[in-house]
Amino acid sequence: MSGAAFALAAALALAPRPDVRDLPARLAALVAQAEDKGAVIGVHVVRQRNGETLFAHHAGRPQILASNTKVLTSAAALQALGQDYRFRTEFLIRGEIVDGNLDGDLVVIGRGDPGWRWPDADRDPGERFEGLASSLASLGIARISGQLVLDGRALDDEGVAPGWPGDQLHLAYCAPVSAFPLNDGVVRVIATPRRSGEPASLRVIPRHSGYALAGTVVTSARGKRPQWRLDLRGDRIHVSGSVPEGGGEQTGERSASDPPAMFGSVLRGRLSDAGITIIGETRRARARDASMDGRLCFTHETPIGPVIREILTHSNNLMAELALRTLPVEQGRRGTRAAGIAELLETLRGLGVDDHGVAVEDGSGLSRGNRCSPRTMTALLAAMWDSDLRNVFLESLPVAGRSGTLESRMTDPGTAGLVRAKTGWIAGVSALSGYVRALDGELLVFSILVHDPSRKVPNRTWKEIQDRICSELAAWDGR
Repeated sequence: MSGAAFALAAALALAPRPDVRDLPARLAALVAQAEDKGAVIGVHVVRQRNGETLFAHHAGRPQILASNTKVLTSAAALQALGQDYRFRTEFLIRGEIVDGNLDGDLVVIGRGDPGWRWPDADRDPGERFEGLASSLASLGIARISGQLVLDGRALDDEGVAPGWPGDQLHLAYCAPVSAFPLNDGVVRVIATPRRSGEPASLRVIPRHSGYALAGTVVTSARGKRPQWRLDLRGDRIHVSGSVPEGGGEQTGERSASDPPAMFGSVLRGRLSDAGITIIGETRRARARDASMDGRLCFTHETPIGPVIREILTHSNNLMAELALRTLPVEQGRRGTRAAGIAELLETLRGLGVDDHGVAVEDGSGLSRGNRCSPRTMTALLAAMWDSDLRNVFLESLPVAGRSGTLESRMTDPGTAGLVRAKTGWIAGVSALSGYVRALDGELLVFSILVHDPSRKVPNRTWKEIQDRICSELAAWDGR
């Protein structure tokens, strides 16, 4: 142990321990602060080792979950699919290969594989097609005379769930659900400034997206603020405004208007780059089409672990929606939102969680109809801790002061690294649910769900109260 760490440990040991009996009063005072500001707040805190309730305030009242819905989705996905599950996209060839020509189609079976992306947003996801290109080349294929067939019938075509904010559907976090979710269903434009007065350099990710740039972004004088915008209209990305000289790259994003079309366009372009030409048109399998057959030539796979980490640590909405729809797909049914919700609720019941009062409208929490009580949330968190999925689930949650959506919260030594929890926010709703390691080493499970009917109080106010509750829990000594 370092000298600094030893000194800290000694100081903590000599510091007066808060009276165990005072914890409910201190938490009640924080809850009262939220209620004085007009909040409807529910809180539940239990000891993991024996289920004893340490504090409850409206713990049985269902409340809007926002992105705490992702706790339900992730737990159900891990439980139903297993921690070794892999999402898959399959590529089939149909026809004979003669003198480098495939006299038939290239078929893509899409099931909502979330892995057509990179964690580094500046890296082009089209690179993911290199494995397919290598596979086709190894078969001697340089030309495909037939069509590129996109079969995404495993998922429905709903795209956007009811209750999603209609004025925000163009934004990246509202990207439509698709069986072909290349680049998280997002088109990204990177503007690189040049010398003042010159047009900025513009780059679209993914390359070969099928979207054409229209307009110009000008390089402004050093020290100016970036003032540029982009809009997606049809197959054009309209850009305007300015970025300052010396200000570094600026990135803008919009949800793709047609994710399957973008997937097909990038696939064609990347194969062409590799010397493989598709002659026929791109078409989508229709409901009345027979089941696609052919020779499997390549499979793209994505393990579930990194997907769950992205859902919980960084609150990826699209991945949560895809995980929800995968539940019925793996049961041999079509991946509709309704079927996914039914599977989710059934899985929660299988974990021993009472779903009374639970309402689910989507997998991400964008809809305001997702509700459960703090007591139900802590029951689910406790069940996941007790399961053989504990490690993958726990390691996927943001860590206070360390990672994800909690990286800049609870950074003081009393809570940093001791809280693992899922955040949640939509207009008028703030949520935080997870685990706290208390001063005596005991694990506490908590859920704090806040609803501000006025939608006028800034979310940072509710986050400060949530963080102070966690600070009290981390300082608790039950010995």
